[in-house]
Amino acid sequence: MLVDRRLIAAGLLLLAGCQSIGDPPSPVSSQPPVELHEDLLIVATSEAFALVGELTDFLARKSVSYRHVEPQDFEPFHEAPHIAIVAGLNEGDPIRALAAKALGDEEELAWLAQAGNGATYYQEDIFAEGQKVMLIAGSSPAVAADGLVYYRNQWLARLATWLEIQLSREEIYSY
Repeated sequence: MLVDRRLIAAGLLLLAGCQSIGDPPSPVSSQPPVELHEDLLIVATSEAFALVGELTDFLARKSVSYRHVEPQDFEPFHEAPHIAIVAGLNEGDPIRALAAKALGDEEELAWLAQAGNGATYYQEDIFAEGQKVMLIAGSSPAVAADGLVYYRNQWLARLATWLEIQLSREEIYSY
């Protein structure tokens, strides 16, 4: 018995989740979201993560748990309630794509990509409703990490509010 190869292909497409032969496969991950047991998700390349001791040391002092994930492994964690993205824009995708999504402003992204530029941004509801996202971005991982020093009072206050952390007088008035 001869079977038309197109029928086999159509059957495979339907099994893969396509509604009809003409539908492209869904871009949504088939993996269920991973429940995060840590207080903060840090999304950064290994190079950038190695430079964020200012942040991780503070979290350790305050007994705040965190998890580092590489940008390409972010998808299952996209519903985490608190996310810090550390992005050197010259690192390319996927970290640049995550920064673009968190920032939502192409002109600002272009400015950040210029050598020496960096800034810290705070957004809500980027990847999931009720979510808080801190974007620490710069033209390179080193410039992004420098932003942790330069904008220290801002991100300390923001994390203290998000994670209900008590700050000492020295931490509040660190200048």
